[in-house]
Amino acid sequence: MFIRNSYAVFFVVLIGAGGFVMLPLLTPAGSNFLFYGMYTPVTLIMNPHMWFTVTAPLTAAKTYEVVTLLVWSGVASVMVAGAFRSFNKQSIH
Repeated sequence: MFIRNSYAVFFVVLIGAGGFVMLPLLTPAGSNFLFYGMYTPVTLIMNPHMWFTVTAPLTAAKTYEVVTLLVWSGVASVMVAGAFRSFNKQSIH
């Protein structure tokens, strides 16, 4: 809704996805943000060989996959609810 040009939307989504991929690489090694940065859907999708095996030290939490899916489902639900509220205010004509 805020970006009306389809090319601009494509590049904004591309930059956002690239940011999720680069997030764990850009954080300082000693911070807790590095640990929290691994709880992204992109990290979960890109590493299916690590699901339920506890092979990586940053994804060694017992419920890593479940927590990632639940948190990001909640985030997506809030964003969808906001989008529905915003589109309900728009006039059709």
